[in-house]
Amino acid sequence: MEVKIGCISDLHGLHRKMKHAVPECNILLVAGDYTNRGEKHQVQDFFKWLNEQHQCDQIVIIEGNHDLHTEDRFNYETGADKWFEDVCKEAKVNHKDGKIIRLFNSSVNLFGLNIYGSPITPSFHREYWAHNADRGKEIKEYWDAIPDDTDIVMTHGPVIYKLDHVPYNGGYYTGCADLDYRVQQIKPILHVCGHIHCSAGVEETIDTTYINAAICDESYNPIQEPHLFIVNI
Repeated sequence: MEVKIGCISDLHGLHRKMKHAVPECNILLVAGDYTNRGEKHQVQDFFKWLNEQHQCDQIVIIEGNHDLHTEDRFNYETGADKWFEDVCKEAKVNHKDGKIIRLFNSSVNLFGLNIYGSPITPSFHREYWAHNADRGKEIKEYWDAIPDDTDIVMTHGPVIYKLDHVPYNGGYYTGCADLDYRVQQIKPILHVCGHIHCSAGVEETIDTTYINAAICDESYNPIQEPHLFIVNI
């Protein structure tokens, strides 16, 4: 059976201004940062927009570091403890009659594919941003929890040295070495991320296709193309 998988990330509240349409697919993967700072109106409209994507059979989302509404310590700013659950219910997120599945360090099986999603990224000004974990022991515990039989790994941030290069200040790599090690252990068919807007694209190895699906460019213009990955199972 052929399964079409669409991939997008880093919309930052600009989902309705995307230059390119979301492709027809069986599964749409959204790899985080769908808001700027967890604003209620952006979350509501994003979920509404997702439900309008009738060309997608199922949609799987995770959050990213900008999605403050899903980390309790930012409730003082977002007030999400008072509204996020209701917004999810209204959009039928994780509801048996809905099409949106939200993963939070968890898995789902769709069309025979085991999909794991996590919002975690290596710490970067974690006092300002959500879902950070320090490199080394702290972040490794998250990646060790990815099941061995995972077919698709979806994380907000990239692995080290793949679609993670930032060309400024002499150039440097931002990805996670511990995530890279775990992905190479599991050998999923697909790893989808975002986070590093300027490294959007595709890279293939013998075992895994890596996609950085960031839609916004470095200037937060939503002009980069969604990706489509096709697998036969």
